[in-house]
Amino acid sequence: MKQKILIVTAVALLAATTPSARAASYADTVGDEFTGNPHMDIVSCEVTNTFSDVIFKIKLNGNPVAVDWGKYCMGIDTNPATGDFNPNGNGWGRAISMPGIGMDFWVGSWVDGSMGAQLFAYNGSWSNIGGASITKTTNSVTITLALAQLGKTYGDSFNFDVYTTGGGGGDPAIDSLANPAQTVSQWSDAYNSDLTKTYTITVPPIPSTNHVKFTVNMEIPIWEFDNAIGNGFNTNVDQVFVRGSFNGWGAVNPANYRLFQVGSSTVFTNTVEVVQYINQSVSYKFEGVSFPGYESPVLNCGNDRTLLITAQNLNAPTNYFGDRKLSDPNDTVTFKVDMSLARMFGQFDPTLGHGVAMPGNFNGWSTGTSPLTPGTDPDTNIYSASLSYTHYPIGACNVGFYKFFISGNGAARDGGWEDPISTGSGNRGFSITSALQTNAYYYNDEGPNFKITSAQKPGADTAVVNWQSFPSRNNIPVGGVYEIDSRQSLTSGDWGSNGTFNSTASSSSYTATGLTGTNQQFFRVILKALIP
Repeated sequence: MKQKILIVTAVALLAATTPSARAASYADTVGDEFTGNPHMDIVSCEVTNTFSDVIFKIKLNGNPVAVDWGKYCMGIDTNPATGDFNPNGNGWGRAISMPGIGMDFWVGSWVDGSMGAQLFAYNGSWSNIGGASITKTTNSVTITLALAQLGKTYGDSFNFDVYTTGGGGGDPAIDSLANPAQTVSQWSDAYNSDLTKTYTITVPPIPSTNHVKFTVNMEIPIWEFDNAIGNGFNTNVDQVFVRGSFNGWGAVNPANYRLFQVGSSTVFTNTVEVVQYINQSVSYKFEGVSFPGYESPVLNCGNDRTLLITAQNLNAPTNYFGDRKLSDPNDTVTFKVDMSLARMFGQFDPTLGHGVAMPGNFNGWSTGTSPLTPGTDPDTNIYSASLSYTHYPIGACNVGFYKFFISGNGAARDGGWEDPISTGSGNRGFSITSALQTNAYYYNDEGPNFKITSAQKPGADTAVVNWQSFPSRNNIPVGGVYEIDSRQSLTSGDWGSNGTFNSTASSSSYTATGLTGTNQQFFRVILKALIP
């Protein structure tokens, strides 16, 4: 590919919904771990169970959100005659064991990144059987296990201990819930102990049968039918239902959850049975049958509605179908995409008949519709198009999904389909933030500005420069060829090249050597080429 230089602007100067059985609480000594890391220090553990799960809420002396490298694990003994009795006798092979009673199950969890939990069972060897999940707050970690995986039911008991440990494969228990004393005095020690706590599974309370009045205003679907817009609602033949977690989303007695029109109005209502615990929530949506189908409430991004059951006789708030009403404004959303970099590096050339389209859920993801129009000089590389939305409230979210597409150039990266950096190659989305709004982007989010995130100078003639760069992604494993320049003054003198660096990561680092003169250095990053 022919290389062209793109000038950079960045310069850096060195410088649980189901109620559970009554909780059992187990306390631990605070400050009984040797590392001085409070997020590794167990304060207590609260254990409860629902009809299907057992929940361990581990309270900590520190913040696992702010410091997230800790691992939170459990050893479970369900039968003292079985299990792993060996040193490192657990599913992760950590320096943790129950040498006298044997460990039958092991839970290993992590709270960094997307978080995760694994449930292992021992039957001569350890296997990951699934059925574990994890959440965290600023002072606790909660692990949920499926009762069925433990082979236990109501009235059964099991022994367990909770451990904190580090990121290394052979790390020991830095703290133990069941041990009121310090577990180990250094990272290289092993922790072998049969100290455990005991929990007995009990039957949770039974939910009550409640009577809830649901009301929905079908104003917009009726208006759409009257004006032949989309799949409107015909009051003569169509019906509206409430579907939710309380009726299997229509699978249980669907006829009992039909709502009826109030006179000749656009309002439909009915009182139906909702089985749920008091002070717990249910999820639901309205559905027009046969049209317009399930609603997509635009004020909560199309997600389910929720209702807190506060009494056995309850009126749910009146909702507009899809959260839209005739008094909402008519909105215009303009989209702009800057094709400068794509054109500069040979991906886009309108003189060869290349164009820009915007396939999305609003046009059936068609690459042949919704063409964008180039701007006038000096903005000929900026392409734009507008969409109109009738009667949508300000704040409507996840209204549409789309990508930009280079038409007429099948040789372009990924066949012309955009792979945006900001979405990890996923679709772009937009919401309604005002009645007249503009959303502007660079194609692929590959813009001309490279932000230098940090620069350090570990030696008199050495500097380490870090910047945001183009990552490899999806079908275009592509990055950039970057030149790192420096000079001793921000406003004067020639820039000198310290070298080039190829990167396919979203964050890049380069060590510049051979710097002379004053300790003060200014840096810039220049894109020389795209990596094909």
